[in-house]
Amino acid sequence: MTRLSGSEQAFLRGRLRIDAFGLPEDFHIEKSHDSDLVIVKRKEGHVVIDGHNIIVNTGRERVLELVGGLSTKPFNRMGIGDDGVSALDILVPIAPTIHDTDLNHRLTTEAVSSITVGQEGTPSQWYIRYIHTFTALDYLGTPTLNWKDPAKMVINEAGIFTSDNVMLARKTFASIPFDPTTNVAIQFTWDIFMN
Repeated sequence: MTRLSGSEQAFLRGRLRIDAFGLPEDFHIEKSHDSDLVIVKRKEGHVVIDGHNIIVNTGRERVLELVGGLSTKPFNRMGIGDDGVSALDILVPIAPTIHDTDLNHRLTTEAVSSITVGQEGTPSQWYIRYIHTFTALDYLGTPTLNWKDPAKMVINEAGIFTSDNVMLARKTFASIPFDPTTNVAIQFTWDIFMN
Protein backbone atom coordinates (compact mmCIF):
# COMPACT_ATOMS: atom_id res chain seq x y z
CA MET A 1 0.00 0.00 0.00
CA THR A 2 1.37 3.41 -0.96
CA ARG A 3 1.48 5.95 1.85
CA LEU A 4 0.33 9.46 1.07
CA SER A 5 2.55 12.40 1.86
CA GLY A 6 1.57 14.67 4.74
CA SER A 7 -0.07 17.20 2.42
CA GLU A 8 -2.11 14.48 0.67
CA GLN A 9 -3.45 12.74 3.74
CA ALA A 10 -7.09 13.25 4.60
CA PHE A 11 -7.82 13.38 8.31
CA LEU A 12 -10.52 14.53 10.66
CA ARG A 13 -10.17 17.17 13.31
CA GLY A 14 -12.71 19.04 15.34
CA ARG A 15 -13.40 22.44 16.84
CA LEU A 16 -16.15 23.30 19.30
CA ARG A 17 -17.60 26.63 20.34
CA ILE A 18 -19.83 26.68 23.41
CA ASP A 19 -22.03 29.70 24.11
CA ALA A 20 -23.73 29.61 27.50
CA PHE A 21 -26.48 32.13 28.25
CA GLY A 22 -28.51 33.00 31.33
CA LEU A 23 -25.76 32.16 33.78
CA PRO A 24 -25.77 33.55 37.32
CA GLU A 25 -24.11 36.97 37.52
CA ASP A 26 -21.48 35.70 39.95
CA PHE A 27 -20.39 32.85 37.63
CA HIS A 28 -17.06 33.30 35.90
CA ILE A 29 -14.11 31.38 34.55
CA GLU A 30 -10.97 33.38 35.19
CA LYS A 31 -8.55 31.25 33.23
CA SER A 32 -8.73 28.22 31.01
CA HIS A 33 -6.65 25.27 32.17
CA ASP A 34 -6.09 23.93 28.67
CA SER A 35 -5.46 25.42 25.25
CA ASP A 36 -9.01 26.73 24.86
CA LEU A 37 -9.83 30.38 24.55
CA VAL A 38 -12.33 31.47 27.18
CA ILE A 39 -14.09 34.80 26.92
CA VAL A 40 -16.18 35.88 29.89
CA LYS A 41 -18.90 38.52 29.76
CA ARG A 42 -20.21 38.63 33.31
CA LYS A 43 -22.75 41.42 32.90
CA GLU A 44 -24.59 39.53 30.20
CA GLY A 45 -24.31 36.16 31.94
CA HIS A 46 -22.64 34.86 28.79
CA VAL A 47 -19.58 32.62 28.54
CA VAL A 48 -17.82 31.48 25.37
CA ILE A 49 -15.50 28.47 25.27
CA ASP A 50 -13.80 27.87 21.94
CA GLY A 51 -11.29 25.11 21.31
CA HIS A 52 -10.29 21.82 19.77
CA ASN A 53 -11.73 18.43 20.63
CA ILE A 54 -10.82 14.78 20.13
CA ILE A 55 -12.06 12.66 17.23
CA VAL A 56 -12.18 9.20 18.81
CA ASN A 57 -11.23 5.86 17.23
CA THR A 58 -14.78 4.47 17.24
CA GLY A 59 -15.89 7.58 15.36
CA ARG A 60 -13.15 7.26 12.75
CA GLU A 61 -14.13 3.61 12.20
CA ARG A 62 -17.83 4.53 11.80
CA VAL A 63 -16.96 7.29 9.29
CA LEU A 64 -15.23 4.66 7.14
CA GLU A 65 -18.20 2.29 7.55
CA LEU A 66 -20.54 5.08 6.38
CA VAL A 67 -18.34 5.81 3.36
CA GLY A 68 -18.17 2.10 2.51
CA GLY A 69 -21.91 1.53 2.89
CA LEU A 70 -21.40 -0.77 5.89
CA SER A 71 -23.47 1.46 8.18
CA THR A 72 -26.58 3.57 7.72
CA LYS A 73 -26.48 5.26 11.12
CA PRO A 74 -25.05 8.80 10.76
CA PHE A 75 -23.73 11.07 13.48
CA ASN A 76 -26.80 13.19 14.23
CA ARG A 77 -27.10 13.31 18.02
CA MET A 78 -25.32 15.32 20.71
CA GLY A 79 -24.87 14.34 24.34
CA ILE A 80 -23.86 16.22 27.47
CA GLY A 81 -22.42 14.96 30.75
CA ASP A 82 -21.23 16.03 34.17
CA ASP A 83 -18.01 14.06 34.80
CA GLY A 84 -15.43 15.69 32.53
CA VAL A 85 -13.45 17.58 35.18
CA SER A 86 -11.04 16.87 38.01
CA ALA A 87 -12.63 15.78 41.28
CA LEU A 88 -10.52 18.44 42.98
CA ASP A 89 -11.48 21.41 40.77
CA ILE A 90 -14.63 21.68 38.63
CA LEU A 91 -12.86 24.18 36.38
CA VAL A 92 -10.06 21.76 35.37
CA PRO A 93 -11.12 19.47 32.50
CA ILE A 94 -9.88 15.87 32.25
CA ALA A 95 -8.37 15.52 28.78
CA PRO A 96 -10.31 13.15 26.52
CA THR A 97 -8.42 10.44 24.58
CA ILE A 98 -8.86 8.81 21.19
CA HIS A 99 -9.80 5.60 23.03
CA ASP A 100 -12.91 7.09 24.68
CA THR A 101 -16.15 5.40 23.61
CA ASP A 102 -18.61 7.51 25.62
CA LEU A 103 -18.79 10.46 27.97
CA ASN A 104 -17.67 9.69 31.52
CA HIS A 105 -21.22 10.29 32.79
CA ARG A 106 -23.75 11.07 30.07
CA LEU A 107 -26.81 12.95 31.30
CA THR A 108 -28.81 13.09 28.08
CA THR A 109 -28.58 12.84 24.30
CA GLU A 110 -30.72 14.85 21.88
CA ALA A 111 -31.15 14.94 18.11
CA VAL A 112 -29.03 17.77 16.67
CA SER A 113 -31.04 20.84 15.58
CA SER A 114 -28.93 21.75 12.53
CA ILE A 115 -26.38 19.92 10.39
CA THR A 116 -24.71 21.62 7.42
CA VAL A 117 -21.77 20.81 5.16
CA GLY A 118 -19.51 23.47 3.64
CA GLN A 119 -16.03 24.64 2.74
CA GLU A 120 -13.87 27.36 4.23
CA GLY A 121 -10.33 28.67 4.38
CA THR A 122 -7.32 28.74 2.07
CA PRO A 123 -6.45 26.08 1.22
CA SER A 124 -10.05 24.98 1.27
CA GLN A 125 -11.22 22.60 4.00
CA TRP A 126 -14.48 20.69 4.03
CA TYR A 127 -16.46 20.62 7.27
CA ILE A 128 -19.68 19.37 8.75
CA ARG A 129 -21.21 21.74 11.31
CA TYR A 130 -23.51 20.57 14.10
CA ILE A 131 -25.49 23.18 16.04
CA HIS A 132 -27.64 22.33 19.03
CA THR A 133 -28.88 24.09 22.15
CA PHE A 134 -29.54 22.38 25.46
CA THR A 135 -31.96 24.32 27.66
CA ALA A 136 -31.96 23.64 31.39
CA LEU A 137 -35.70 24.33 31.81
CA ASP A 138 -36.45 21.41 29.46
CA TYR A 139 -35.30 19.10 32.25
CA LEU A 140 -37.46 20.56 35.02
CA GLY A 141 -39.74 17.76 36.17
CA THR A 142 -39.81 15.07 33.48
CA PRO A 143 -37.43 14.01 32.05
CA THR A 144 -35.04 14.55 34.92
CA LEU A 145 -31.26 14.32 34.70
CA ASN A 146 -29.41 11.67 36.70
CA TRP A 147 -26.65 13.89 38.10
CA LYS A 148 -23.41 12.31 39.28
CA ASP A 149 -23.43 14.89 42.09
CA PRO A 150 -26.93 16.44 42.48
CA ALA A 151 -25.44 19.20 44.67
CA LYS A 152 -23.47 20.58 41.69
CA MET A 153 -25.80 20.38 38.62
CA VAL A 154 -23.18 21.34 36.03
CA ILE A 155 -22.18 20.12 32.60
CA ASN A 156 -18.55 19.78 31.56
CA GLU A 157 -18.38 17.23 28.74
CA ALA A 158 -20.08 16.77 25.40
CA GLY A 159 -19.99 14.38 22.46
CA ILE A 160 -21.41 13.71 19.01
CA PHE A 161 -23.14 10.32 18.60
CA THR A 162 -25.06 8.09 16.23
CA SER A 163 -28.53 6.76 17.11
CA ASP A 164 -26.84 3.49 18.18
CA ASN A 165 -24.49 5.42 20.53
CA VAL A 166 -21.23 5.34 18.57
CA MET A 167 -19.28 8.46 19.53
CA LEU A 168 -17.47 10.56 16.90
CA ALA A 169 -15.97 13.34 19.01
CA ARG A 170 -15.62 14.30 22.66
CA LYS A 171 -14.85 17.54 24.44
CA THR A 172 -14.35 18.32 28.13
CA PHE A 173 -14.46 21.86 29.51
CA ALA A 174 -14.71 23.87 32.71
CA SER A 175 -18.04 23.23 34.46
CA ILE A 176 -21.01 25.35 33.43
CA PRO A 177 -24.06 25.58 35.75
CA PHE A 178 -27.10 23.74 34.35
CA ASP A 179 -29.71 23.88 37.11
CA PRO A 180 -33.12 22.95 35.58
CA THR A 181 -34.82 25.70 37.60
CA THR A 182 -32.88 28.40 35.70
CA ASN A 183 -32.97 29.91 32.22
CA VAL A 184 -29.51 28.60 31.28
CA ALA A 185 -29.19 27.68 27.60
CA ILE A 186 -25.99 26.22 26.19
CA GLN A 187 -25.45 26.27 22.44
CA PHE A 188 -22.84 24.00 20.89
CA THR A 189 -21.44 24.80 17.44
CA TRP A 190 -19.30 21.79 16.56
CA ASP A 191 -17.23 21.64 13.38
CA ILE A 192 -15.60 18.47 12.10
CA PHE A 193 -13.03 19.27 9.40
CA MET A 194 -11.58 17.02 6.72
CA ASN A 195 -8.56 18.25 4.83
